Amino acid sequence: IPKSFEYIPQEMFKCCTSLSSVTIDEGITNILPSAFQQCEALTQIFLPNSLEKVYSAFTGCLSLTSITYPENVKEIEETELWGCSNLRTVTFKSKNVVYYLRYLTNAECQLETLYVQPNLLNAYKTHDDWKQIADKIKPTKK
Repeated sequence: IPKSFEYIPQEMFKCCTSLSSVTIDEGITNILPSAFQQCEALTQIFLPNSLEKVYSAFTGCLSLTSITYPENVKEIEETELWGCSNLRTVTFKSKNVVYYLRYLTNAECQLETLYVQPNLLNAYKTHDDWKQIADKIKPTKK
């Protein structure tokens, strides 16, 4: 998706069943709700460092196994990733914000590892929203 977009519009690729990979160029700052909802074949997502906000963009992406949110992301809607039943790894590169994504702590989620910045490891593990999956929270690799 070219940088001529400032944001990805709501429902832009919703239910695009043949979409398997997405690379979003630098310059895009927001992904609006349901932009990639139910893109069941989506396995790879490359998000730009310019990204700041994600509004439940990837719900129902059944083939998605991992996702990395860049360090400039300041806001992720709590229902982001809902129904991504094959999701195993999530990485937050942010150095300042503790995110809460309700689905990642849900019994339906098969998350194996949540990677966070090493200096935020204890903040995540002891935060009320994340402590129930504290054993899955690991520091990002250098």
